[in-house]
Amino acid sequence: MSTDRTYKWSRAAVIVLMAGSWFAITGSTGFSVLSAQEPEPASPSDPTVPEPPAPPTVAPSLAQLLARYRRTPSRTRLASVPKMFGDSIGHIAGLTVQSIGFSNPATSTIGIPVGSSRAAKVGDHNAAIPVNRAYFNFNHFHNAIDTTFATPAFTVQSTESINRYTFGWERTFAEGLWSVELRMPFNETYLSASPAPGIIAVGGGNVGNLAVVLKRLIHQSEDTAVAVGLVLDTPTGEDTVASIGPSIYTANNNVMGILPYIGMMYSPDDRHFVHAFLQTDIPLGDNTVHTADATGTPSPQIVGDFTQPTLMYLDVSGGYRLYQNSSASHITALSALLEFHYTTTLHKGKALNGNHVSSNGPETFRFGRQVTDSDVVNFTVALDTELANDWNIRVGSVFPMGADDRFFDSEVAVQATYYR
Repeated sequence: MSTDRTYKWSRAAVIVLMAGSWFAITGSTGFSVLSAQEPEPASPSDPTVPEPPAPPTVAPSLAQLLARYRRTPSRTRLASVPKMFGDSIGHIAGLTVQSIGFSNPATSTIGIPVGSSRAAKVGDHNAAIPVNRAYFNFNHFHNAIDTTFATPAFTVQSTESINRYTFGWERTFAEGLWSVELRMPFNETYLSASPAPGIIAVGGGNVGNLAVVLKRLIHQSEDTAVAVGLVLDTPTGEDTVASIGPSIYTANNNVMGILPYIGMMYSPDDRHFVHAFLQTDIPLGDNTVHTADATGTPSPQIVGDFTQPTLMYLDVSGGYRLYQNSSASHITALSALLEFHYTTTLHKGKALNGNHVSSNGPETFRFGRQVTDSDVVNFTVALDTELANDWNIRVGSVFPMGADDRFFDSEVAVQATYYR
């Protein structure tokens, strides 16, 4: 396992370095947001007396133009607008393991995260403008893991919550037109099992997938900014181990995801602001499933593979500054946010079905989403507090609207940011 984890992190490091180098090169050439204009020559005071020739005008360099643009008041104001809060869950309920006993009919289903945790939704704690910042997010997902054990006579259901801790860093380059952001999530170790012993038990580790977020500002006016970019979801997270009867299986977290997006923000004055992001979540391959030994270490024998669904995220946020005083010694601004988050399935993915023999007789199992088509709607309410020492503290709650299509029952989150 240590060799496999070293390989995953080495691959993620190479991806980050290659992407950063390529975008730094392409981002620093060939894009100008301003154009130099020749000044009109002054009319001579005496037309009969020729004036000495004016010194040649030297057009400012691209770096000078971009530096001047970066200091414009509109960009400074938009960069200080509170960011979208988000709903933060994404693909965390992406894997279901199912066992069906034929001699003693029973079904046990557990919904669990693949790769322990993901933080690839660009609309979480973000805005469509590059900034320099470091931040920490805490998310409590209430009843995020569902366990169901059903027989013809009765059904038993249980739930488990997940706490996630995300460390993030964003840095601008190419005179502030680009930024690269790293997000590293961790969660508490979870172990979910069916009420009847020996049917199903599923567990995962603490380390999640490292997300690399690239952002390019393509338009800015006095009150509007538009950005495009790409999120790389690297498979650095730990594998998932499932015990099904006497057999042990490992669902490998070995698939990279790409998530292209477009985002915008609009702030007509110093108090009102709107954010919007549209993003597609595309897995680049299949998750393989291996048989494993008693410790969960995968063997060379591959049982099969399953594919995560392709999703689309639409996130819209509106906010209002309740209070602002830039000269205050402690709290300089207080803002309220209300957000709408919609997740839908574009492609259902593929499940893996297998079988084994347990003490109950022949049984089948299934790796993959039990619900292939889903439309999840979440609403977020949050309070944003800006402090005088370049810190920002935010608290918020997320409420799912659907009774069936949901990734959790509720969420409480805290976000802390330091701007540089």
